[in-house]
Amino acid sequence: MLAAIGFLSVFSGANAQNVFVSPQTGKLIAALTRSGEVGFENGWNSLWKHDQLPLTITVADDANLTDAGDLSNPAANINVSQNGEGLILMGGQPYDSYMAVTLPKGYRFTGYSITLQNNMDGKSYANFKFVSMDKVFYETND
Repeated sequence: MLAAIGFLSVFSGANAQNVFVSPQTGKLIAALTRSGEVGFENGWNSLWKHDQLPLTITVADDANLTDAGDLSNPAANINVSQNGEGLILMGGQPYDSYMAVTLPKGYRFTGYSITLQNNMDGKSYANFKFVSMDKVFYETND
């Protein structure tokens, strides 16, 4: 699944800012979270951090959250798309893949737009073959 988060409106104090999520506006960070992490071994990453604002996207193999609302067990399920314009999220068997877009206390989302590219079935990238995935979106109050 290719996820390009077009923009997020982030409100802090009296200022709202549009935030674009892309390889050009932030950095991917890798982390080995458990032995045998196949994504990490193949150059995939665990989170994306915006270069200027405290916005973070974290991916994980389970939906466990910290008290702050972040995913508690990041996994290497995120990479830059082949054309360099978006981010690819992956999941595999036997795990689902979860993504959390978070801000620290004092910030809040005033709106967002998420664009998914759904035509990755049967394609390969960075040593993984993609198959169709069900996508479910939900929000938390944290």
